[in-house]
Amino acid sequence: HSRTSIGCYGDGEQHLYVIGLDAWTFRTHSTVDSAPEHAVSSDAHAVLYCGTASRSITESSVHEALSKAAAARPGDLRSAGHNEQGHQRTPAFVQAIVQDL
Repeated sequence: HSRTSIGCYGDGEQHLYVIGLDAWTFRTHSTVDSAPEHAVSSDAHAVLYCGTASRSITESSVHEALSKAAAARPGDLRSAGHNEQGHQRTPAFVQAIVQDL
């Protein structure tokens, strides 16, 4: 997610934020034909500031960077064990990748 701020930054810059959803609630309910239906909702969020970046940084360039970072750690290497980052695409993971762009 990105938004433009007015301030002491140049016209070609933008502030970047990651909004991470949290406090998930899961529930099951029945539909009209009595089939069970599953629903989920988020009751909280966290906003992580990633800094300023050129307007050339787009949503698609962020997705591409995330995909490359995740592909670099296949299989067992994607674990966060042994103090390694992993690639669960948590808000902190996304923030770290965006800050490296």
